[in-house]
Amino acid sequence: KIGEKVAEGMIEGAVKKDSGKDVDVDLKDGGFSFKDEKTGQVFAMGDEVKIPDNFPADVPRYPGATPKSVTLNDSEASLMLETEEKADKVVEWYKEEGKKQGWEASSTFDGGDTKILGFEKEADGEKSALNITIGTNDEDQKVVIVLSRSR
Repeated sequence: KIGEKVAEGMIEGAVKKDSGKDVDVDLKDGGFSFKDEKTGQVFAMGDEVKIPDNFPADVPRYPGATPKSVTLNDSEASLMLETEEKADKVVEWYKEEGKKQGWEASSTFDGGDTKILGFEKEADGEKSALNITIGTNDEDQKVVIVLSRSR
């Protein structure tokens, strides 16, 4: 624990020295998180990723999937999830759930092991895009879902 806190302090100091920004770094077994206190930018990865409360609610999260990484800033939100479900089932769920969340399908790509779904939405005069990439991890055959929402 003490070594972890020392490492966190060293990283926070290095970021402040390089960028002039105050950040909060949290190292955990198998992962870490980073938050810029001034801008609210978040990046986290590992086995115990917590999705920030201000992550866009209209980005559908596959039920039971485990968050593995998250990035959040003013213009983009991305989330990587992992599930043991079959890829085809995940693709169909996202096609339906995207519609329920008010997204309009704009593109699809089927690369065999990798599928990409594109969606668009306009709300309050602002256009947003949601890209969903679904593929199978070669190592353990789990399905990886990458969600990326931009404005």
